[in-house]
Amino acid sequence: MRAGAHEHLRYLFRVPSQRLHILARRDITTIYDLNGRKIGIGQPGSGSSLTAHLIFNKLGIKPEFTSSDRITAFQHLRSNEIQAMVLLASDSSKDVLAFASDGDFHLVPISFEALASPLEELIIHYAPSQLSGEEYPNLIQPGQQVETIAVTCVLALRNWPEGSAQYERLADLSEALSTYWFDENQKPASNGIDPAEQALGWKRFRPTEILLARRAQQAEERRAFEEFTGAQGVCPLLDAAARERLFDAFLAWRRTREQDPNTAGSASDKK
Repeated sequence: MRAGAHEHLRYLFRVPSQRLHILARRDITTIYDLNGRKIGIGQPGSGSSLTAHLIFNKLGIKPEFTSSDRITAFQHLRSNEIQAMVLLASDSSKDVLAFASDGDFHLVPISFEALASPLEELIIHYAPSQLSGEEYPNLIQPGQQVETIAVTCVLALRNWPEGSAQYERLADLSEALSTYWFDENQKPASNGIDPAEQALGWKRFRPTEILLARRAQQAEERRAFEEFTGAQGVCPLLDAAARERLFDAFLAWRRTREQDPNTAGSASDKK
């Protein structure tokens, strides 16, 4: 991320983090062994390329970077044209899993603690993580883990002026994505990422912020309704429409009570 870029961007939601994989020959035991070596870092501008440039620069390591697609990088690694490759993956990388190491390659550990000081304030965009032998039996011994880092990812967009046509279109996109993630795609993410979770160091797109606040309020109202009907001994209604009508009546009663508590007694109080 270039300096000052955050001022020109706003994010909508968190998306799954990506773990850093450094696949290298066995004689490379630490990340510092890559100094002066050739490393494949993916296509220019890719996440793996940007991450590699940042981390190696901050650690003072000076490898020779090469750019190519992933398939070509694997071929170059096997032929020793490069000695390591860097890639990012949210889940276990199918490409890494399919790589036949023949005992000549492994995943190089990266310590989060070792990166904390060199990365300074940028460390908030990373988290400690692991790669396991269960994920990569071709590269890691069973029951063992390799330290690595996870790169925080967000869905970000340009910070267009409020009221512009671009701003309004992005507000519509934000609502559509919210409907998909929170209504249609209700299965919890396997990595535990909540799209509504705050991303440190980022400012959220204002329409998305308002949308999430409204959804949080609606969720709290629904919870209060369920608690209220349960406490009153109201039997669950088989008719969904009838239950929604009761919910709407509950909201109206609740708002009246918030405006003037003295006017919102129960029906039995008014008899």
